Amino acid sequence: MIDWNGTTTNSMASLSGYSTSTLLKWLNISTYFTPTRGFSFWGNDKKASRNDVKQGAIGNCWLLSAISACAELPGTIEKNFGENAVTSFNNKVGFYDVQLNYLNVPITIRVDDLIPAYNSFTTTLFSAMVNGGVWTPVMEKAFAKLYGNYSALVGYWSQIAIANIIGTPGFKVYIFNSATGATLSSATIWTYVNDASVDDVMVANTRSTSVFGMTASHAYTIVNNYEVKLLNGATVRLIRLRNPYATDGSQTTAYGDCDAEW
Repeated sequence: MIDWNGTTTNSMASLSGYSTSTLLKWLNISTYFTPTRGFSFWGNDKKASRNDVKQGAIGNCWLLSAISACAELPGTIEKNFGENAVTSFNNKVGFYDVQLNYLNVPITIRVDDLIPAYNSFTTTLFSAMVNGGVWTPVMEKAFAKLYGNYSALVGYWSQIAIANIIGTPGFKVYIFNSATGATLSSATIWTYVNDASVDDVMVANTRSTSVFGMTASHAYTIVNNYEVKLLNGATVRLIRLRNPYATDGSQTTAYGDCDAEW
């Protein structure tokens, strides 16, 4: 994981906009999110995809960006659920077994299919079911059980979540060392990102103040990196990020989706 410095908490928000009055009930996946309503376990892509991930009303960007990153590795998330996940969904079993890792030890987390929802809406309160897939809120609930509850998911480190998912320890790179004042060169940062883009996953944390419209103290999935040769002969290095909120918001970075130059 790439982080701006060692002082951020990675807690972009508490339960912003959330109170017990907004939570009407727990919705059963087997009752409310059914095939007749356009849902399936893996969703429209029929496999785990980064586009299935959308953060809800809790500051767990560290987790959702990590899940999105791991979905980039073919078959990785599928291994966390095993073959019985689709069977459990289709047969309305009412629970799911999620294979995670804790302290590098494989463990099985069993969760029921009750998902917290907004008052008067059949819409999930936390991780959303985009693209018709239910696997993301199920995995989020497994992490909530692993760490204690949903509130315990507010603010942590993405490399820990990645280790929980894939079973191997990650590492953290600080761009800015607050103790020495030293900053990594762009060439060094590019090397880290380029190496990880081959067969690994990576998440980036933003600094504690917003820059170019990007959310402050927020975790983004590093999707890919590119070296692009412009018409004037210059070469530009681009890093593609994905916001776990599944939107660019007010991002104003050059070459971003909202850049008029496109």
